[in-house]
Amino acid sequence: MQALADLVDPACRGMDPIAALDALADSKTHRVIPLTYLYAPNGHAGYRSQQIRFHDIPAIGQGGPNGSALGGTGVAVSARTALPEICTRFPIWLAPMPR
Repeated sequence: MQALADLVDPACRGMDPIAALDALADSKTHRVIPLTYLYAPNGHAGYRSQQIRFHDIPAIGQGGPNGSALGGTGVAVSARTALPEICTRFPIWLAPMPR
């Protein structure tokens, strides 16, 4: 593992997933991020200078990966929505607070 870690660009150690994907899309030398979140815009042609392609995480054996979440996941409501009440009620319905 240390041999692999030694090959990582030191700049990557301070990057969050979005910064890493942006750097990958704009790089002429970097080719892969082994595990990261999928940020949909990075997969769209024309979003950055190079399109990012995502794939499933590696798995050992035929059973598939044993979990894949790397951290938290969120839901956002645009400040420009024409329907703020409905758009606010949906995430509350989606993830209600325990009572």
